[in-house]
Amino acid sequence: MKRWFCAFACALLMPALALADFSVGITEMDELNSHLVVLYPQFESEEELNEEEQAAADAQVAAMKALMDIRFQPAEAQQAARRAGAQIGQSAVVYQDGRIASMALIWQGTQADDSDGSRVFTLTMDLETGEEVTFDQLFSDPDAAASAMEAIISEEILASMNSYIEVAELLPMPRDCFAFDEWGLTVYYQGDKYRNFDGTSGSVYFAWHELEAYIGEESPVYELSRPQSADAQAIEQAVGEGSFGAVSDLALGQTLRSVEENQGLEDPDFTTMAKVYPVKGPRGWAVEIPKYAETADEDTPVSAIRASCIGLHGLMTGRTTREEVLALLGEPDKEVAYDEDEAFDALLVPGQSLMYTLAGHVLEVHLDEEGVLSCLILHEAMPESLY
Repeated sequence: MKRWFCAFACALLMPALALADFSVGITEMDELNSHLVVLYPQFESEEELNEEEQAAADAQVAAMKALMDIRFQPAEAQQAARRAGAQIGQSAVVYQDGRIASMALIWQGTQADDSDGSRVFTLTMDLETGEEVTFDQLFSDPDAAASAMEAIISEEILASMNSYIEVAELLPMPRDCFAFDEWGLTVYYQGDKYRNFDGTSGSVYFAWHELEAYIGEESPVYELSRPQSADAQAIEQAVGEGSFGAVSDLALGQTLRSVEENQGLEDPDFTTMAKVYPVKGPRGWAVEIPKYAETADEDTPVSAIRASCIGLHGLMTGRTTREEVLALLGEPDKEVAYDEDEAFDALLVPGQSLMYTLAGHVLEVHLDEEGVLSCLILHEAMPESLY
């Protein structure tokens, strides 16, 4: 009742606090053999507040902190870290835009109940009211959205599940553990339902354009979910910078070791000329290194980045057609056809690739047999096999 009253009081004064800035802060600390992350609300205003406004702001911060402490359990984590033999590794992902904050805390190792495992705690919060935003509130038809997401899980993940997965009970998909950013929404699983071979909890990423049809104008993520406008210059800039600039911080030239440390990698697959390491986290993303590099794999720079689930300035996997690609980027420098065997060797689906040299790098736009975008591959240079 007290928390409800505080939120109500804040809501009454919210017009006066419209210019105030509620946000989420992050503190990281080392406790004995553990690394802990604390998420907390904070308030800053560019205008001087009167006593009543300041009281309302303080009340909302207190209510937000209570909710975040219940969800993320910082006190319990510190207590667990002080137990003999405890080892905890926490990391956090936070997206916020001044109106909404979406948070995920990944807790590895010793848990609050002294068990050992992997858990994920999430919270999406309306920064204007301090209230939680649920999965159902994101969608005009939550059941239809969940069904579409489960269809993707079944067709793209379960159908090709590899041996690095230790536990894989992905269906039904949980609706109570998710977070999002400007690129898409990630559903997290607890370690007893979906766990990788290294013990980390699994997750499934969905690009916004895959969910757009189920998000109405009243949704707090409506603006986020609208596809980026088609922009050839923005695509060329991203290619020139050696990064798709979406979902992750992957970039050409990073060593495989740095990608492993920052993103996490799964066991590699192989093409004729490259080793392809799927990246943990975003669905359908991978990095390549040359198959016959002179350096050890971990010291070898990334030579290509793959994304089969991406929306990039008008290029949307599963949606953009060949005609739309040509209208956006023009005629390619080279076209490469892949039959079933050639596609298998290249870890692609049968179809055709359009090769574009842009700002010193090469963008491969791979289309399936229906002429729909299936995968984007950013190459350091034109692959030798295509000279």
